[in-house]
Amino acid sequence: MPVSPSRRPVLHLMNGVGDSSITSIVVDQVNHFSDSRYEWHIAGLKGVAANEPFSDLGAAVVDFSRDSGGQFGIQRKLRNYVHENGIQLVHTHTPRTTLTAAFALGRRRRVKLLTTKHLHAISQERRAHGWVFWLADRSACYMSDKIIAVSNDVGSKLKSLPWIHDDKITVIQNAVDTMLYDQPAERQGCRTEFGIAGHETVLGFAGRLTKQKRLDLMLRAFAQVLRRYDNCRLLLAGEGEEEAALRLQAVQLGIDGKVIWAGHRRDMPRLYAAIDIYIQSSDNEGLSLSLLQAM
Repeated sequence: MPVSPSRRPVLHLMNGVGDSSITSIVVDQVNHFSDSRYEWHIAGLKGVAANEPFSDLGAAVVDFSRDSGGQFGIQRKLRNYVHENGIQLVHTHTPRTTLTAAFALGRRRRVKLLTTKHLHAISQERRAHGWVFWLADRSACYMSDKIIAVSNDVGSKLKSLPWIHDDKITVIQNAVDTMLYDQPAERQGCRTEFGIAGHETVLGFAGRLTKQKRLDLMLRAFAQVLRRYDNCRLLLAGEGEEEAALRLQAVQLGIDGKVIWAGHRRDMPRLYAAIDIYIQSSDNEGLSLSLLQAM
């Protein structure tokens, strides 16, 4: 893609370009700055989903995982892409993307490296080699020229790290379009879709079914709720590697008939309308988009 002299080329680098909260945040940025100031490039280290939303927004989308030749090959492809397209700013969103960009561009890089810190990682989030994940997360904090923290808490934790200057950190809190997620007229139709009776109280959650979200804890808590209030249902919207284990746990707890596994949904305003009480049991969050949407 030729570089227009009147537009600043910016590359957003993500682990994968697909359905995720990071993708949603980047989509909002591209939409918000959809004027002539920026030329958007979107890249995934692990792949690009067929239904990615950025091409329709006029952005160039690239998959660095294809025929990459491993991690060093990805770094070479990234370095060449930045040079060939005149990229002036690389915006990363995870420890892996930050480290990859830092090594690819080198210490004397002319390109600015900006990182959005969505989460301050903890080692317990990984079943194996959690300390490696933690070390990579902390190391990445020192690689960027500037870091955006998505919450005051994340910002405070970053500033508490040794040799991190306060002026390197800027807090820009996550936000959502409240009107988009306020759809009370959708309540009855969605409850009918899932067979929810009028007298039933629906507890709900939306997000990835991963270890970090501690849905095992949520299921145990819900089982205790049912002992006192048997007119409740639990609606879980999302997919993830923990789904099979969680479904088995629900059966073992004897609550599987009360749990609605909604899967991945693109109509979350409808589901929020159907839910009476939103719940979250995560071990660790930056500033949860689903929590803001539910509010």
